[in-house]
Amino acid sequence: MKLSINKEAEKELLALPESGPGFQIVEAVFHGIKSTYIVWNAEFAINLKEAPISREDITGALLGSWINEQALSSITIIAAPSLHDFSLIGARVHSSVVSGYSAVSPPPSTLVKMVTLTIPRKFYRFSPFSNDRRIDPANGNFLPGTYCCPESEVPFVPSGFSAVGRFALPSALPASYRYEITSDSGINVLFGTVAPAYGQAGGGVEAHMPTGATNVTGVYVNPTHIGDD
Repeated sequence: MKLSINKEAEKELLALPESGPGFQIVEAVFHGIKSTYIVWNAEFAINLKEAPISREDITGALLGSWINEQALSSITIIAAPSLHDFSLIGARVHSSVVSGYSAVSPPPSTLVKMVTLTIPRKFYRFSPFSNDRRIDPANGNFLPGTYCCPESEVPFVPSGFSAVGRFALPSALPASYRYEITSDSGINVLFGTVAPAYGQAGGGVEAHMPTGATNVTGVYVNPTHIGDD
């Protein structure tokens, strides 16, 4: 079942980096019990310990299918009290922000390279959500620990479902909203090749912004809806 996230828990989650584009793998406490959850958009969570598979297959196709069923469910339980005491337990691009991995971590990206931007540069983020909470609605800035992709990826992602496959997202919620930012220079960006996961092929190039990104225009722009398929 999906558990709702209240405003206080949302703030906790947005203060943590992502595990991959649009999702976080965290440990959290619910009714006094610590468990492992996957969270989307700091909006709803699914308990991964309820998955009918072994921890060794936690990023495999069977898990992807199960997560997909849960995520597409129309039923979201209002969690009262909400989940709390979140801690990130893994990320695809390893950085100083995230230390260590566990059996439930998404597989690391390959060919990772850190680049310090010397000029402003465009980046894009594909999301299932028209209100992506990793993007500041006041100015279009990306929060610290956010994933996106370079401009070179855009021609290879014509639809929301192609984004799911290319960026190996852990559900078939089509990432049909494309956000754009022109990032200021001077920040460090980690680039990596997406490894296969959750039954998806991967292969895209993703970017991780450990310290976030300042939008040079200072204006939030509504995302472009690119369609699902």
